Amino acid sequence: MVVVTEDSGKDGSATVTALVKKLLKQLAPSLRTNEVVIRDAGSAAKRAMRGHDWKSSRLPHRRELVNELATRLVTGDLVVLHYDGDIAWSKRPKPSSHDEAVAKLIDEVNLRVTQSGKPMVGAILALVPHYSVEAWLYLNHDAVRSLPLTEQERARAVAWLRANQTVGGYDHIHKPKDVCPLADKHNLALAKNAWPADKAAERSPSWRQTVARWSDSRELRAHLTGKTPPTTTP
Repeated sequence: MVVVTEDSGKDGSATVTALVKKLLKQLAPSLRTNEVVIRDAGSAAKRAMRGHDWKSSRLPHRRELVNELATRLVTGDLVVLHYDGDIAWSKRPKPSSHDEAVAKLIDEVNLRVTQSGKPMVGAILALVPHYSVEAWLYLNHDAVRSLPLTEQERARAVAWLRANQTVGGYDHIHKPKDVCPLADKHNLALAKNAWPADKAAERSPSWRQTVARWSDSRELRAHLTGKTPPTTTP
């Protein structure tokens, strides 16, 4: 698997990778995630994802991203494409501008694969938290106890998490890292320390949507069951 993320922060890729392993474990409980090889994207993909250059077909970074994704699909990689929904779940239009941009990107990638004359044996798996990845990470209340916080900071964080959690988790909050005392300073720890996939499945609609999307991927199912991935005609 290859992680392509729009999060250019110091721990951005590692945080998404940790969440990918939690998601895979939910789909295949017997999976040994320490045996799953997850790599970072190449430099071209990283450049394109930074600053949302991937949305504009006129920019050279976008074309570099299309080339890299097409290459990965014909070599059999599963590409995790992470981008934040950038809108609270209840406010999202259907489809959103992000969804439309991704659909156009995938169309371009499919065209590039077709032009190569090679079969597509990989897949693109969208990972889309709403509003952002923090909405998922904040569900890990138990991990807050072990974060390097002062008692006052911990009390403020716990109080905010309790006061703002709903039946939809934190998907309803606009720019959650701007209003939660945890901000994005502890994302990797929240993602790695016994992150509660069961609570996410119960509370977060954007997590459930991602799980459903991945469950529908024939290529991912083949990898999880140890079968030969199907060849897809773009």
